[in-house]
Amino acid sequence: MHTPVASSQAADTQPGFSEYFGILRKRARLLITIAVPVAALGALLAIGLPDIYRSSGLIEIEEAQNLQNVLAREQEDAPYADQYVQSLSTTVLSDKNLKRLLSEHQLYDDQDPSNPALFKQLRRDIDVKIVTVPILDPNTGREREVVSAFTVAYDNRDPHRAQAGAKWLVDSFLEENRRDRQGQAASAAKFFAAEAERMRKHVAELENRLAAFKEKNAGR
Repeated sequence: MHTPVASSQAADTQPGFSEYFGILRKRARLLITIAVPVAALGALLAIGLPDIYRSSGLIEIEEAQNLQNVLAREQEDAPYADQYVQSLSTTVLSDKNLKRLLSEHQLYDDQDPSNPALFKQLRRDIDVKIVTVPILDPNTGREREVVSAFTVAYDNRDPHRAQAGAKWLVDSFLEENRRDRQGQAASAAKFFAAEAERMRKHVAELENRLAAFKEKNAGR
């Protein structure tokens, strides 16, 4: 008998929409006092801050390499695409390489390559991001994220400088990738040449032993 009464009292104590509206109306002045300065500050920052232009390029990774990337993750010490992109970034964004960029392009008004702060600013303006896509792992049948491409972007207050810097960086990434692939191909060719020479010597040794055996056992 007491339970319905308690429920009725609990329902009566719950605030309705009109009470919420009344609370908001009483606090309207406080809300306006807080909201107006925040909005004004945001507008001033939007108007006062200089425009920043971003130019970027997308570098895709071959589809066959994506599948190899998935299989490589099964081995702890196997290199895969995201590590390879990080390795390229370490080389391209080195002080030596960035100094070459600044020597070829005027990206800043007060550009002084001997100033270490300039390189910090340049690195802050460069953004390299990995692009991943979900694919089906052929080993487990589960969906996994693999690296399909990466973007190279450069920010600058001048749109022409932003475009020039981004183009130079993209070309530098492609050049470093080409150089690395050529090095890998040269190393592979050297390895196979050494293996071929080793097998040639082994075959020659077997032929000499066979000839000696035939000569020793002639007529038997």
